[in-house]
Amino acid sequence: MKYHDPPYWPTRFLRWFCSDSLIDAVEGDLYESFNRNFHDRGPRTARMIYFLQVLTFFRPFAFKKVSNTHKTTIHMDMIGHYFKLSIRKITSFSAFSIINLTGLSVGLAAALIIGLQVYDMLTFDHHHVDKDRIFLAYKERITPNGTQATFDTWTPLAEKLTDSYPSVQSASRYFSASAVIHHNEEYIREDIAYTDEPLFDIFTFDFVNGESTAQFPNVSSIVISKRTAQKYFNSVDVVGRELEMTLPIADTTARFTIAAIFEDLPLNSSIAGDIFLPIDVLPFVANDENGWNGSFLSTWVKVSAPEDSKSLESQFPDLVEEIWDQKTRENTHFRLLSLNDSYDEFFGDSSDAYLLLFIALGVLLIAGINYMNLVTAQYVDRQKEISVRRVLGANGGNISIQFYIESFLYAIISVVAGLLIAYLSIPWINEQLALALDFEGIISLQGAIFILLCLIGFALFSGSYPAFFLSRKRLVLRGSTSAQDAWIRHGLMVVQFVFAVMLINGAILVNSQLYYVTEKDMGFDQDQLLFVNISPRNFSDGEEANQKLEVFKNNLAKQSFVSDLSASRAVPTDWSGSYTFTRPQGWEGDPLRMRYTFVDEQFFDLYKIPFVNGRNFIADSQSDYEGGVILNEAAYKAFNFSDTAAVAINLGRNTYQVVGVVKDFHFETLRNGVEPTIHLYRPTHHGVHRYLSLRINGSEVQNAIATITAEWDQLGSFSPVNYQFADESVEQLYEAENQFLGMITLFTFGAMFIAAMGIFGMTIYLINRKKKELSIRKVIGANRTNILLLILKEYIWRIAIAAIIGSAGAIYFYQEWVSAFYYQLPVSPVTIMLSIMILFVIVIFTSGYHAMKAAGDNPVKYLRSE
Repeated sequence: MKYHDPPYWPTRFLRWFCSDSLIDAVEGDLYESFNRNFHDRGPRTARMIYFLQVLTFFRPFAFKKVSNTHKTTIHMDMIGHYFKLSIRKITSFSAFSIINLTGLSVGLAAALIIGLQVYDMLTFDHHHVDKDRIFLAYKERITPNGTQATFDTWTPLAEKLTDSYPSVQSASRYFSASAVIHHNEEYIREDIAYTDEPLFDIFTFDFVNGESTAQFPNVSSIVISKRTAQKYFNSVDVVGRELEMTLPIADTTARFTIAAIFEDLPLNSSIAGDIFLPIDVLPFVANDENGWNGSFLSTWVKVSAPEDSKSLESQFPDLVEEIWDQKTRENTHFRLLSLNDSYDEFFGDSSDAYLLLFIALGVLLIAGINYMNLVTAQYVDRQKEISVRRVLGANGGNISIQFYIESFLYAIISVVAGLLIAYLSIPWINEQLALALDFEGIISLQGAIFILLCLIGFALFSGSYPAFFLSRKRLVLRGSTSAQDAWIRHGLMVVQFVFAVMLINGAILVNSQLYYVTEKDMGFDQDQLLFVNISPRNFSDGEEANQKLEVFKNNLAKQSFVSDLSASRAVPTDWSGSYTFTRPQGWEGDPLRMRYTFVDEQFFDLYKIPFVNGRNFIADSQSDYEGGVILNEAAYKAFNFSDTAAVAINLGRNTYQVVGVVKDFHFETLRNGVEPTIHLYRPTHHGVHRYLSLRINGSEVQNAIATITAEWDQLGSFSPVNYQFADESVEQLYEAENQFLGMITLFTFGAMFIAAMGIFGMTIYLINRKKKELSIRKVIGANRTNILLLILKEYIWRIAIAAIIGSAGAIYFYQEWVSAFYYQLPVSPVTIMLSIMILFVIVIFTSGYHAMKAAGDNPVKYLRSE
């Protein structure tokens, strides 16, 4: 008679309340009764009778004594014995041990690396002690086009806020630019920040040398980081020493005295500079102390308490009216952006961190499920071992401890191997994904806590089923397995496949979206297009620089490899950030805030941007120079024009005739739509152009680069020539997205590898369990294909369930992520099918080898052994 296991939960209930002296006899009688009823009355009636019998036995005489409720006799000798057995089992290097250790090590390494990136994103600005009280002041313009938020503010705003509002403890102006340091006859370009002393109170700076309360004794002072001090002086004891700097934005060269040294700021900070100068060193700032007409710098404030920001914002309308008038009050709002929100506003999307964290947990879960599956698969081979231990007096607690020790040993070995894999992988990952991950973050206090939590959590999770359930099964001295065990393995593998489908789908969907936006027509021709930076800030004398750059442009225009050339203030992928207020002539409504840029007459021809209406600028036309503009379609629609004939716009006090309208093209990422843009004519450099755009012959790229470099070197610039091809510049627009995709793709492969290892192990188990069946099938005529299909059918239904659940989850997460893009690629059924096919191919290749090997074995060998 075939035996069947009774219902699980009534059995658990029985073992929970029944005393140790009665449980074996009672459970044995109930087991025999259940199987008689199963065959005589059917499974449904047998389960019902079994449930009632357990309930009727729930009487006081059968209860466990309180003192014996958790009775587990454990001696140190026994623990040591369990350790020896576990180490012997792990170091036997069986297929299951190797698969477990490999999967766990890769999973933990992936989790550690993802954890570094997630920690970096989620702790952005967290090192600033008063981060909850720090805010960036900005303004919102209410225009007919909608609300436009801009973060440039006015020179007097910081002082006005501290004088007018007691809750504003301190405020500081901040402006970043580049400068050139003269050191040992070298010219080194550095990014610097111009600011006020209160900045060092608002943000957390740890000063190691110099005064921490008066960083700028005068306008010739400078504050630098330890990194900069070591770079230029090989020492941090440099207070009082000088650095000679050229400030192109101020058109001056001067010597600055080092007033203080601070510890290097972390990279994940809104304020992450190495060199700070007093902002009053800039003449246009010092001369504009009361100017409310132009805004170009940032204003940071620290309030008394985080909740003060709301009350401050409610008072700002009165401030706007005080500075300007009632009309400005109605269309201009002051706002405060919390430092906690600055990462999402300027640097990335913190929700990506949670997706990466989900991936890390998924990879760990897949590795843990692999372990649980392989341990339960081995249960048939370990039933006799466990039963013998119980006969000799071991209870469920003793056996649970043995399983937990094995699980912890696997986890410890895997952590060590995972740390080694992470250490070796991080430099390669940084290089491939342009990241700045630091292995020291793993061995820090936070990293150690994370590793410890991973170790404990993983060991408890992966050892839970073997410890709690397998150790409490009935005595079995002959090999068998229960349907319950099989279903648990099936369920765990479905969970594995669900995560695998989600990760594969997510990687394909994100890659498809990024390919879509990078390959989508941006409205201009990128082919063989080269950008060369020609900023006058690369020279010490601005006026002389304009003349030199004009010569540079003319010399390049004569080269045979240049088919077309244009000068402009901005180029697609690098917007100059220039805005102005404008209105159509005769418009009585509020002005529109629009982008503007300067171009020459070759710009639209070089970029192959077609005209919708009107004409291009005429070369050397004085009328176009003084009063002509070209709009893009977005600006034309914003003005509600219907015809370019005799339409004009007002820019400040000047009136400009609209001479043409061009098709929309993108200056920036396709995360956003095309902004309304006004193009003004400047035929020569005049100090307004920042780029040369060159269309070069593809066969002469090397010659073109060499010639451009040689021509630039003759100009006497501080910096080497800075050039980039348009297609490379477009890719850089999506650097953050590509890093996110790279992380997803990399660890999707890791998850697939771990899942494949699990399938590999489970296939070995299935074939070992079905050797007799496979042999009989081969004897009666089954071929290799039949054998392969027999093995694969174990996985097909699991893949089908996982495909439905995993695809739904992937689509949900993708739609959340892609919502940040103006141009979105819809989910295609082909993508979903592709991910399922990839998983199926992994299963075929992983399990196919052993299936085909089993199909080729001599059946006589296994039938004889039976």
